[in-house]
Amino acid sequence: FLDELVVDGGLSADTMKRFSVALMRSFEKVSGKAALEGKMRYIAEVIVNYLIANDPAGAESWVRTFLVGLDLDNALGRLAPAMVAQSPDKALEIFASIKSVAPRLTAAPELGAALAKSDPDAALKWADSISAHSERTMAMGGVVTVMAGSDPARAAAHLKEFLWKIQN
Repeated sequence: FLDELVVDGGLSADTMKRFSVALMRSFEKVSGKAALEGKMRYIAEVIVNYLIANDPAGAESWVRTFLVGLDLDNALGRLAPAMVAQSPDKALEIFASIKSVAPRLTAAPELGAALAKSDPDAALKWADSISAHSERTMAMGGVVTVMAGSDPARAAAHLKEFLWKIQN
């Protein structure tokens, strides 16, 4: 049922809003603060996606209230890049709170790209400051990819410098 409603923007924005609010209320009544499985995980993902698109600050509050463990980290990983438009510092804070490796690796390039769109220098500084090698590489990839669109020579120079650093 949910697939038919969500796929290809099948609902108007107003209908999706009403549906999502009702879905959130139902979810909040039946879910405990425990790891999710099956349909409950899918419902939570629909709610999180709706909140990220329409109320990023509300999304953070909701996921921290109702999700735990990997479910929480996955949601925060999707939220951090979306939060850049409102507050880059908050986006970095959200990213820093992700505990699981896989969601951090998934979010790093997306967050790097989102940061680079508004402030490439700050994005480079952030990506270079990450201590975990694989995570730093993913973040730098997101940053350099965005930079290459507007300044390919600068992006190439930073990529070359970054590769030299990790090899030596």
